[in-house]
Amino acid sequence: MQATAKQYAQRWSDTLKRTPAKDWDAVSDRFLRSLQAQADHAMIEQIQSEMATMLKGNAVPVHITSARPLSKDTQANVLKQLFGSQKTFVTQAVDPSLIGGAVVRTADEQWDLSVKYQLERLKRSIVES
Repeated sequence: MQATAKQYAQRWSDTLKRTPAKDWDAVSDRFLRSLQAQADHAMIEQIQSEMATMLKGNAVPVHITSARPLSKDTQANVLKQLFGSQKTFVTQAVDPSLIGGAVVRTADEQWDLSVKYQLERLKRSIVES
């Protein structure tokens, strides 16, 4: 039994949630190419339409890399401070080398709130003085 357009769109969305935002285009391209071999053109259009509905409201794709997994409350606080009430589509990764804090990226901006970055800035300021 073949999956429905909504099921394919959900799989696509779930895959993007586990993928850094910078790789979304490549992942989406691979996903759609694999569908071309399995589904007809009308089905692909339905899948894309379902995906657009899922991401409705112009959600900003945001990727958060943190030293440890963020709790839902901490993630919500960071997103509220940076994006206010704007809808976001978040993916997360863990990088212990950050020591603490997080790096938040969108397609256009980056906020480095990590301890590692703060230590690097402190080192540069000492060396430059």
